[in-house]
Amino acid sequence: MAVARDDEPDTNATFRIEVPDANAAQFAGLLDVTGLRRPMTLAADPAGVVRGREVYGQHCAVCHGETGTGDGSAAPSLLPPPADLTLHARWHADEQLLWFISHGVPGTSMVGFADRLSPRDRRDTIGYLRTLAASPSATPPRVTPVATAPSPAPTAPSRLSTGAPPLSTAASAPALARSDPAVVSPGPAGRFVYGPDFDNDLWLLTLPGGTSTKLTHFGPLEFSSNPAWSRDGRHIAFSYYRLPGGDAIPVPDGTDLYVMNASGGEVRLLAAHGERGAALQYPAWSSDGRAVYASAVGPGGTDLSIDRVDAVTGARVRVVAGAQFPALSRDGKRLAYVRVAPPPARGHSVWWSASDGSGAQPIVAPNTFDKLFAPRVSPDGRRLLFAAVGQPVGPSSRRLGPLGMLARALGAVPAFANGDLWDLWIVDVDGRNLRPLTSLSEDLPVGVWSPDGAYVAFLGGGSARTAEAGITVLGADGATWRRLTTQPGHRGLDWARP
Repeated sequence: MAVARDDEPDTNATFRIEVPDANAAQFAGLLDVTGLRRPMTLAADPAGVVRGREVYGQHCAVCHGETGTGDGSAAPSLLPPPADLTLHARWHADEQLLWFISHGVPGTSMVGFADRLSPRDRRDTIGYLRTLAASPSATPPRVTPVATAPSPAPTAPSRLSTGAPPLSTAASAPALARSDPAVVSPGPAGRFVYGPDFDNDLWLLTLPGGTSTKLTHFGPLEFSSNPAWSRDGRHIAFSYYRLPGGDAIPVPDGTDLYVMNASGGEVRLLAAHGERGAALQYPAWSSDGRAVYASAVGPGGTDLSIDRVDAVTGARVRVVAGAQFPALSRDGKRLAYVRVAPPPARGHSVWWSASDGSGAQPIVAPNTFDKLFAPRVSPDGRRLLFAAVGQPVGPSSRRLGPLGMLARALGAVPAFANGDLWDLWIVDVDGRNLRPLTSLSEDLPVGVWSPDGAYVAFLGGGSARTAEAGITVLGADGATWRRLTTQPGHRGLDWARP
């Protein structure tokens, strides 16, 4: 099948795609050049586009940004981050976009708007989205976000250490929750805490045995993410936010840091986000369990830092400015993180420092990759595992193309991609021996080391190459693979001893 791309009119390519039998009829009905190009054509009247722009500004821009690229003022508090709508509008059909807008996207903070927007408003919004994606080089009209995150209720200082959060947990639920039916024969031993996309909770997968048990029981507008085991395996730190109900714009006022027992019992607020729209994310425990390092994000994605949070009092101390995704060595003496260049400059880099931020040295230089995510230190302290977009030979902006997005929409890949294609990489802490571990083009994989360093596991939203999602374990050399679950996930993964 030959396909001509609108953004590359002189380029043709031939593709072979295999899809599940159950989707064959639907796939055959869409797989022609006209069908692939049809989403590129705006079939809406100019007045409808104007109305759609207004609706977008009122309900969407606060998360997805003025130009639809997922950089709205509320984006730093949302996990997984808001989708790049310029990509989705470019490669999804009107019917698919209407479904997302009406019913939401599982495992994300994208709720359905069927009861908030009229059918006409939803169709007009799609018409406006087409203008955002019609020309990659065009600058769309500026949209002023109408919705803003509501001001958080004041938090008493005592709540930072002892306050009971507004959560219902497994302590008040049946001892056994339903298991992921897709769990297959387990491999290495250990305990995985993870956040699948089929609900908003944290789950525990124990090996050997292969049973997933729900640790939390959150409501439909509550979201947990980024679980992290303490060194002794007795506690789990995680991020939490709540979306407003009713007719309010579904934007959290911020993301807080919580701690719970490993069995899913007591849950307490460790540190509140503070200012409206701020967030505390991606926790990492110190070796002695006395502190939790976290990514701190100010309102609107400004003032990035890594903070050290006292595990008893919740007191915060800034360790590194302009950085995200902390990871500590097992002995607690070294810290790895991603440094983010401030605007207008761009570029991510991986750094290695003492746990107090001193003596920092670059491990992966800026612009080596298009994007970097969540480094993890090997148990022996000699290597870093991280996710990246692109190749170290230079910027590549690898994006999911039309066939990949079509395959996802038809069920060949069980995920809702944000557009970027990620893979896992390993590098020595001295910056040498940078090498790829996977070549899957995954949807934001979260990688972790096994406690003995012999294996790596990752939770993915779905590979554009293999159509697989869920938790996968592979040898640290990438030679052996074992798939543990098939449910896609974007909300984090960590691995502890049995």
